[in-house]
Amino acid sequence: METSRDRAIVQIRDMILTGHLKPNQRVVENELAGRLGLSRTPIREAFRELVQIGLLVSEPYKGVRVADLDLPAIQQAYEVRTVLETYAAELAAQRITDPEIEYLTQLNEQMRRRNQGVGQFAALNDQFHEVLNQATRNQVLLEIIANLRSRVRGFRVVFHYHPVLIESSVREHDDIIAALADRAPQRAREAMSRHIKSLTTELVARGA
Repeated sequence: METSRDRAIVQIRDMILTGHLKPNQRVVENELAGRLGLSRTPIREAFRELVQIGLLVSEPYKGVRVADLDLPAIQQAYEVRTVLETYAAELAAQRITDPEIEYLTQLNEQMRRRNQGVGQFAALNDQFHEVLNQATRNQVLLEIIANLRSRVRGFRVVFHYHPVLIESSVREHDDIIAALADRAPQRAREAMSRHIKSLTTELVARGA
């Protein structure tokens, strides 16, 4: 069941991504509470979550402002990510171990429970992809992917937050795990491609 905090996070997130709240614009609890028809408590909680994932910035003695997001650059980064991580999935299907597959399954089951906040879900998701990428046994590829993912971390997190996207992400992880377990490189590549495409589709829909 969606809470007031959840609703505040989604609404403020959407206001940022659609440009209703501009980069570097100051955001004030009272003003947003009145604008969204919510009390200050869920707004304050939403601020904490959105600061954690990089959409808002909290500055001592100054308050909270919208982060300076370069949306076109993020979209370009996702295009590169598609190439790199689909290749990583293909390599991993040829080199992954059974214990690694079991660990991926455990991580995905934790995400499926959906009883954690956005920050913890994002941490589990990062760990899932890190384990998968480590299975490539290709250090150069690992370093390039890690650099790229760090550049778009905040944006990745916000799309995973919505309940519908959480459900679809976990299902897509299931498909990736199944392909890895079958040692099917082409299936793993295709499953990863679908997974990233679902996020890039949302990215474009938000006006990047």
